[in-house]
Amino acid sequence: MSPLFRVPADVTTPCFTLCARLVVIMRFIATPSLRTRSGACALLGRYFLLMAFFVGSFSLLSAQSLSFFFDSASTAFNAQNFPRMRASVRAFDARGQQITSKVDFRIAEDGVQRTVADYVCPMQQAKPVSAVLTVDISGSMGVSFNGTTRLKIAQEAASAFVDALATDGSECGIVAFETNSYPFQDFTTDKTRLKQVIGGLSPLNGTNYQLAFLGNPGGALTMLERAKNSNRAVIFLTDGLSTANYNQVIQQAKQVGATVYCITIGFPVPSVLDTIARATGGEAFSNVQSKDEAIQIYRELANRIRLNTPCVVEWTTDLPCRSEARSVVLTAPALGVSASLSYIPPQSLAGQIRVIPPVLSMGSVEVRTTAKQTVGLQLNAGAQNLTIRRFISSDPNTLIVTTKTPLSLVAGASRIDVEVAYSPIDSGYKFATLTAETDNGNGGICTFDWYVTAGFPGARPKVPTLELIRPNGGEVFLVGTVASIAWRGVPPTEPVILDVSIDAGKTWRNIDSNATGNVRPWLVPNTPSDDCLMRVRQKNSSVSLFSNDSSLVVTASSSNARAAQFGGSNSKYIVACLGQIVRAWDTTGQQISEDAVNTLPALITDITMNNIGDVALTLALNSGSNARFSSPTFNQNVTLPFPTGGRASPNSIRFNPANPRELVISNADTEQSDINIYTINASVTRVTSTLLPRSRGSIRNVIYTPDGSGIIAAAAGNAGSDGGVRLWDISTRPFIAHPLIWSPQIGINVIYVEAVQQNGALLIAATCSDGKIRFLRVVNTGSALVLQEDPALTPLPSFNAGAIRMASFDRTGAFLITAMENGSAQIWSVASGQLITALQHETNTTGIFSRVVNTAFFDLSTSRAVTAGENGKVIVWYLLEKLPLQEDRSDNLWRIVRPHLVANDIDVGKAIVGTDKDTTHLVLTNPDLYSVPITKVWFKKTNSPFSIVSGSAPFTVNAATPPRLGLYNIEFRFHPLVEGKIPTIPDNTDSVFFQTIAGDTLRARISGEGVLQRIQVVPQPIDWRERFLNIGYDTVQAVIRNISPIPVNLNVPNAPNVSGTFTPPFRVNGVILSPRSTLSGGIITLAAGDSIIINLRFTPPYIGLIGVPLKFTTDQPGEPPTVQLLGTGVQDGPRLSNTLTATPFVQTLCTQPQPEDIPLPNTGTQALVIDSMRVVGVDGTPSRDFQVLTQTPLTIQVNDQGSQSARIRFTPQAVGTTFATLVIYSNSISGVARVPLQGRLEQPLLVFSTRSVVFSAVNEQQSSNSITIRVENKGNVSAPWNSTPVTFTDQDGIPRIRVVASPFSTELLPNAVGNLTLTFLGGTVGKTYTGSISLEEPAKCFSTLVTQWSATVKSSPRLQITVPQPLTTCESSATMSISVRNIGTSEAKNVKFIPLPRLPNVQLSDSVKTIPTNGTFTLQVQVSPLSRADTTRFSVLIESTTSTMTAVEAIQRDTVPMTVIKQDVGLRLSKNSIVFPTLDANITTQETVTIYNGSNQALALPQRFLAGTVQFSWQAQTVVRPYDSIVATVRFNGAAAGLAFQDSIIFTPIAVNGMGCAISSQTLRVSASTLPPSVADLVFENFYAAPGDTASTKVFLRNRARVPVGTVISDTIRYNVSLLQPLPPLPFGEVLLGERKIPVSFEVKSDDPTVPLATLRFRAALGNDTATALKLQKTPETRVPKMTINASTATFRLVGISRAGGLRLVISTLGTLRIVDARPNPASTELTLEFTSHDAEEYTLNLINALGVRPDPMIFGEQKFTSVSGLNTRVLDVSRLPSGIYFIQLRNGRELAARKIIIVR
Repeated sequence: MSPLFRVPADVTTPCFTLCARLVVIMRFIATPSLRTRSGACALLGRYFLLMAFFVGSFSLLSAQSLSFFFDSASTAFNAQNFPRMRASVRAFDARGQQITSKVDFRIAEDGVQRTVADYVCPMQQAKPVSAVLTVDISGSMGVSFNGTTRLKIAQEAASAFVDALATDGSECGIVAFETNSYPFQDFTTDKTRLKQVIGGLSPLNGTNYQLAFLGNPGGALTMLERAKNSNRAVIFLTDGLSTANYNQVIQQAKQVGATVYCITIGFPVPSVLDTIARATGGEAFSNVQSKDEAIQIYRELANRIRLNTPCVVEWTTDLPCRSEARSVVLTAPALGVSASLSYIPPQSLAGQIRVIPPVLSMGSVEVRTTAKQTVGLQLNAGAQNLTIRRFISSDPNTLIVTTKTPLSLVAGASRIDVEVAYSPIDSGYKFATLTAETDNGNGGICTFDWYVTAGFPGARPKVPTLELIRPNGGEVFLVGTVASIAWRGVPPTEPVILDVSIDAGKTWRNIDSNATGNVRPWLVPNTPSDDCLMRVRQKNSSVSLFSNDSSLVVTASSSNARAAQFGGSNSKYIVACLGQIVRAWDTTGQQISEDAVNTLPALITDITMNNIGDVALTLALNSGSNARFSSPTFNQNVTLPFPTGGRASPNSIRFNPANPRELVISNADTEQSDINIYTINASVTRVTSTLLPRSRGSIRNVIYTPDGSGIIAAAAGNAGSDGGVRLWDISTRPFIAHPLIWSPQIGINVIYVEAVQQNGALLIAATCSDGKIRFLRVVNTGSALVLQEDPALTPLPSFNAGAIRMASFDRTGAFLITAMENGSAQIWSVASGQLITALQHETNTTGIFSRVVNTAFFDLSTSRAVTAGENGKVIVWYLLEKLPLQEDRSDNLWRIVRPHLVANDIDVGKAIVGTDKDTTHLVLTNPDLYSVPITKVWFKKTNSPFSIVSGSAPFTVNAATPPRLGLYNIEFRFHPLVEGKIPTIPDNTDSVFFQTIAGDTLRARISGEGVLQRIQVVPQPIDWRERFLNIGYDTVQAVIRNISPIPVNLNVPNAPNVSGTFTPPFRVNGVILSPRSTLSGGIITLAAGDSIIINLRFTPPYIGLIGVPLKFTTDQPGEPPTVQLLGTGVQDGPRLSNTLTATPFVQTLCTQPQPEDIPLPNTGTQALVIDSMRVVGVDGTPSRDFQVLTQTPLTIQVNDQGSQSARIRFTPQAVGTTFATLVIYSNSISGVARVPLQGRLEQPLLVFSTRSVVFSAVNEQQSSNSITIRVENKGNVSAPWNSTPVTFTDQDGIPRIRVVASPFSTELLPNAVGNLTLTFLGGTVGKTYTGSISLEEPAKCFSTLVTQWSATVKSSPRLQITVPQPLTTCESSATMSISVRNIGTSEAKNVKFIPLPRLPNVQLSDSVKTIPTNGTFTLQVQVSPLSRADTTRFSVLIESTTSTMTAVEAIQRDTVPMTVIKQDVGLRLSKNSIVFPTLDANITTQETVTIYNGSNQALALPQRFLAGTVQFSWQAQTVVRPYDSIVATVRFNGAAAGLAFQDSIIFTPIAVNGMGCAISSQTLRVSASTLPPSVADLVFENFYAAPGDTASTKVFLRNRARVPVGTVISDTIRYNVSLLQPLPPLPFGEVLLGERKIPVSFEVKSDDPTVPLATLRFRAALGNDTATALKLQKTPETRVPKMTINASTATFRLVGISRAGGLRLVISTLGTLRIVDARPNPASTELTLEFTSHDAEEYTLNLINALGVRPDPMIFGEQKFTSVSGLNTRVLDVSRLPSGIYFIQLRNGRELAARKIIIVR
């Protein structure tokens, strides 16, 4: 700690450690907050840091001192002046002379010598000092402290002050205080005597600040009243807490002109002392810890009090490379002393350079290529020009600067671009620091840095760059303290994740997920541990919900991974079984356990871990009679036999989530085994089992319900065989109820079950063998509980997603994850049935079984998933957060510790009731090797008899230094109010509590005993008053009484010898005993109720007041009573009596007191010479209330008892009582005499509201308006008052003024208020009257002027004013006119126009005008701007006045009312347009618009769209109230796909009640559009085959528009049943009327139109035709909802048919097609065709000529249509066919019919 911190009372612990041999001083005075210890700590990182002081030997120093500091008053640290530096200096040599020459100093910064540019000391005269050293001598001052005692520190420091005291007439006095105060030494210049007195001080009782300052006569400020020098100071030192009325202390200090300096030893300065020091211009020095520190404080004060204004030193520094703290050392070689301070430069070279950007991202660059980017370097204007010598890269292999050097930077110039090249050798994350090396202008080198990052997103660095700096191992942190976490290897702006582990990395707790700046403060938590690690992780890029691109393969085994699960609390572990191996990992993928279960003869099939994470159980498939379980607790492996019955094949195991020691096991492959529930004992050594009823059967898996109250199993079989899902209620035992059973339909098995609890209801997912997952719930039918499918949840998936191994819920039941045989794990939304994402566990497609995912589970937070597969991989998927890019941990373990303090009970012993006893006790013991801060100390009782004197919180208990413990002592004060001790007297016991920084609370019992006073000593104090030097006076006796009922033993007391002389000032001169008391061996036995007399002698050894304590030591409990012994030594010579008094002066109305004589008796032995006399006020300045009439010098002879006097006259300056002091300077041996003076002036004091009244000019025969004067009596007696009206006349006896006084009375009491009303009664035209009015007391001894008055009578014009009518306007401004005509007889001059009130928006065309007789003037009044609709009312005051040399008289005043009515208009829309989002076809939507009516009238609104677009509609109120708004709804009603609409509404509102102003219209534009249609063409390939062969056709989807992948198209194909037979997977469908109808669905799996949706396979047959069409039954709009899927028809043809003997076909009996008629035949223009059809089906009609050729399609094309069932008629247009023979061919999917026709032209 630095030697002189000036601190207030709220200081806590020291910031710095004091260096040895400190004798120089540094002060921080930048702001008041910097004067605290804690404030100094806070300066780290600001301007100031630390100081250190070094000297050779104290023995050579007596008064020299040096202080070096930044002073806010004169040398404030000014960044604008940098690099010119200024600081304050106080330097004194060994003689106490101020050093004023700069040649005596050397200055250096960080070891570099600087030139002292200037050293200026102000012109000031050293003033002799009168100082009082005030020393605490309470009992605690004698307690051991830092190798000495506090009293010894105080004595050494006080002696140093005496040594440094100048020999210029400076004097010093010594006051010691405890519960009383003692003037041990009056003012003297004798340094030897002062040091002897200081050395004789010894500790006594308690602490009392009040008496130390104001005690009479022992207080420091009381002693200062006798000081001879005006430069006065109190140096106050204490180690304990007390109270004082600081207002009284401050007032007395100012009255005597004293500055107070306070020093505390071993504890922070209390606020009361800090307040006193600051208010008196002094300072507080807090928590002094050593003798050297205290000595330097006192030595500096000795010099500072004489010369308070510091000198100023100036030097010039250089511009640093960086803004880092600099240490400045000022040395005075001649003194052998130096002082230092630190500051942070406000400017630096690095701070003047801008790097743009400071962090350069190179992005993703392909390996073995080079990318280049630039950064800009720019110097700030006004900076120093720089030259860059070279660039340095922390990763020169991949990142370099290619710009050539040297490179010059010019201040204020444009930026210079520097090229950075990046040549990656891998795709991982890169971080590098690029450094520019420059000159600093002084031949040195400076550097500045910027950062570069690169790499592909999410690619982890091949060589990690992130490094944790601290804590890195071996550190010890105390709970509740603030530690610092630091890291590097990423840019400071990049956030990182900070985690802490207290179990050596098994689990982690997050500290901050967004820490930046490469350093972060950390409040050490209350988690003590010896196994702590810190972890820093770099974040990966952000991702959305259920991202599948961040995963971690925790193992890749050659054995398949049969199962993997999360376990432990909060899913903090991952456990998996791989072959016969069990492994466990933490959440980061760090393997923490491996167990090879070599004793089991079969592979492990399942694994589970309980929810507390202490037991993981694995299940091995054993063909024998039982299964065995391995139980790794991560420290041990225990194998337990679990009997499962004969031929059992255990396959599934789960822990009970509600009981971590209970589990259930299921069996497979047999109908003879059961499900068993097992309970493991706490030590995991024994197992008991319970059979689950009706559980026999081949069970696929078994689980507990989430609340542990039930068991669910998947059983092989289906309806009728108890197969499916079974649910047991196990909440009561033994088990009674049979399970609830749900069975799927025949042919489907349940292969896995999982369950979740949703809002208290159970939801079960049953994975079935048909690739579907069905959802089950328990339903109460009223008669029973049943298990059935939930109709609200559709089975998953809705399409063929592949074979599913198992499915499990997340914790909420919102999501489901499935383990698939296609190598993926798929996440589904349970509510919508939609596939959210697929996690590709294995991408290798060469092997089928190696792709299978066996298990997939979520963790408890749904942020991760774990999958296990046949490929041997266990993968953790980070769904909601990505795997950190890189991380680093502490290299070694470190510790978090909490205090182990011991609080010791305290017994303060006995104390006399009603008194204070201060004792120091060891209260806290620290056995630890680290210090422990205590933040708070308090007592249990609010009115506790105990309090803390010194050692209050906050403080620190030092660390133990083995074998010694850390100890802390506190001084307590005990003030008992009752007699007795605990437990009988609870008032004398309490508990004291100590709160550590860790938040722990320690308690100690504190007790004491109150005892009654046994000894009484009278008188108190004992004062010999003034006695001549070296003469013993025995005239004073002390009477000691035993007021107790028992004898008391006491020692014969001895007074301390503080004079250092052979003969002590006070001595016991004998004891007078009564017959009942005895004296033996120096012990007095004082009988009960008896008294003795102690004869005392006072022998004054020197001039001045002496006071010491006389202590009576007895055998009774409590503090020994002490008596204050006082005496004043005087020498033979003149002496002015010290009993001078003055009678109070009183001056009243009509009386004048005579001067008073104060006798000045000479009680000395020589002639008394009065040199001078003066009167001072309470503030010490000369007083004008008293006058000294006696002339000086004045000689008073010996034995003159009062013939000479000081004559004083009372000259009061104000009413009331006045205090002052008569100060008499003489050659009296008693020094300066002070006589209190008091005077009182009693008289009325009338205060008038005005002293001058000027009446307004009046016309002839006209009286003026009355004027009232307020009169207040501020005197202290009544004033005369005449309430009778009085009329004053002129010299002609004509009444001119009438005065009426109120209230009605003859006197005006003190503080009362009266009124005088004056009225001018008129006079002659053109004449001015003046006069005065006074109040006078009848006795003529009191008279006072009331007022001077004047009045003028003159003729006046007369104005006729035309008042305008109210004006209504809708504009923002209005102009009105006022016509003014002078119809009087004289010119109207100075006609003033004044708006009332003076509104800012009212402007007049003129303010003053002259209007001639019969003249007219028009005043224009403009009101602008007009505010919101309102009525503006104001007036225009028109005043015609006439000015003369003596008066200004108002002739006429008229007020013209003006009214402007503003109408508001306006309509505003919250938006000018609405653009609806593009929607699907026929989807409606709506938006709102707010319509604001800015008018003061209700407005009607339109209700339609301008263009009348029906797709838009409008809904709103028809009327908007004034200044109100409505919300209108604009609705888009939907439309067909691919359309766009626009419309608008023009609002031309109409005022409902009419308005004279037009309202601007507003337009709202509306637009909407629909998405293009989702269309595609479903295309079937034509195909052919020989009978008996396989025929196949591919189905394509072409011309796609907005048909996404995953779309499923469903329809039914139809064809001739006799030609094709469907092959699997096509179903047979149904046959109807010769057609086969087969339902089909096609999933869109690719955006590639060349990839077929499906291939349909058939067996060709020799049917009843050679070809058939494959047609789809549905319409384009019904194949996929909200899409149009067109479809083509494929044709199948038979080939390879034998035609020998003609074509032979199978004749179908199903034929129903027949052409009934074709007419007219021949035909020329139209032909009507009639045919019959059995069904409504599609037909194709063609026309061929006799050659078998179809006509041109433009003449007659192929026609397709759908028939109706029965007779059909179709009209054919044959008008363009040429003449000839034609054949009509009519065909459906099965048959063909023909008819010949003839066309004739």
